[in-house]
Amino acid sequence: MEDRHTGGKTATAYVPLETILESIPDPVLLLDESHQITAVNDAAGELFDCRPNALVGTQWAECCPATDREAFLGLLETTTDGRLDRFEDGAPIRIETLAGERRPVEITVERIYDGGDSFLFCQCREITEQIEREQTLRATIARLEALFEASPVPMMLLDADGTIERWNRAASTTFGWESATVTDEQYPLFTDAETRETFMERVLDGERIVGLETTHQGRDGSLVEVELYAHPLTEGGEVSSIIVSAIDVTELKQREQHLGVLHRIMRHTLRNKLNVIYAVGEEVVDDEASDQPDFSGRLIDATEELIQLSDQAERINSDLRRVESPAPVALDALLASVDERVGEQHDGASVQLTDDIPPVPVPDIARRIVEQLVDHAVENADSETPVVEVDVAVERRIVISVTSEREELTEGERGFLQRDESAALLHGSRMNLAHAEILASELGGQLAAAEQNGQTTVNVELPRLGPELN
Repeated sequence: MEDRHTGGKTATAYVPLETILESIPDPVLLLDESHQITAVNDAAGELFDCRPNALVGTQWAECCPATDREAFLGLLETTTDGRLDRFEDGAPIRIETLAGERRPVEITVERIYDGGDSFLFCQCREITEQIEREQTLRATIARLEALFEASPVPMMLLDADGTIERWNRAASTTFGWESATVTDEQYPLFTDAETRETFMERVLDGERIVGLETTHQGRDGSLVEVELYAHPLTEGGEVSSIIVSAIDVTELKQREQHLGVLHRIMRHTLRNKLNVIYAVGEEVVDDEASDQPDFSGRLIDATEELIQLSDQAERINSDLRRVESPAPVALDALLASVDERVGEQHDGASVQLTDDIPPVPVPDIARRIVEQLVDHAVENADSETPVVEVDVAVERRIVISVTSEREELTEGERGFLQRDESAALLHGSRMNLAHAEILASELGGQLAAAEQNGQTTVNVELPRLGPELN
């Protein structure tokens, strides 16, 4: 028996094309040699939002938007077998329903024969969701590329062997190489091959590099101290590319070095000389033959204040080391311990705590901040038996308010809290404010003050570490 579909001989009974078309769940259109639609299935009617018979006799190109018909005919004339989903310019192929709605489709074209006649068998699949995903992906990639280029931090994209694929403007500014110069070249910034090899081995093993301190070398040979961050990207379980950020910390390292030198001078050289001055001053005061006891007394007072400043600077430096790894402590317990301390440290002074302080966790170094503010309030209060009020407000951040009976801040204190760098603290006891401000800033907080109705309130804002502690 002759098979009308293939023109060959087979024992299989003939199955009409209409039956075959209806057995296919996807929209199917059958075209003759002139690209006229000769048969469709019900799914094709659903795709075009019409009765299937309304498509029969129509030219296939007329089912496309008018602007696409010429390009679509060109694809049909060159493709008799294969899959079509894009025009040559990358635009998706779309059909147009009888109501005028345009829908992107993927078309699988195959030439078949029926009774010796040749037809194009066009199986369609609507790809609206796929196109939307592609558009979302393109928009996301465009945003990421814009962020990559606009980032103030030098960023590079490397492939798995360390070859540069992308290099942003900040990298060009920091290290001197333009993107076109280094693209497709090996990462050029490490000062020695061993460091580079160790870095690549770690990343290719899947390790994320966070804050690696190392030295990079710019195009002109200048050395740049950097913190290096690297994130490996994987495909199929293998590292395919690496995002690298190199933050220039040269100035920070220089400041740390300078502060270290100043600290050593303050701690050793200056302190030793002050002790000598203090000892000589005491001898002069004790000398009954001295005719300048007042001068000697002022000398001793000034020396004592400088020694106190040196001690305070050392305590601040010690507390700053604790800020690097803070431990959580409940706010209510922290303030209760400050209350107990005041009774031990200051005769006649007391702390009045607000009611219902929640046990939210704060960094343990916050205790030192509150202690410094309470000490400052007590030492500068107008009353001989000062009462310091401590209130708390807890929202996204924690605000601790320390209020004392005091007419007003000094000019130096006010200028300090308003970030006036020219303002002097005037007296060693004012270092309490500086101590609290430095620690609060390191924690991501700040100090502010308000003066009203004969009272002065200093507020400190601090971050919270999480939910309440049980």
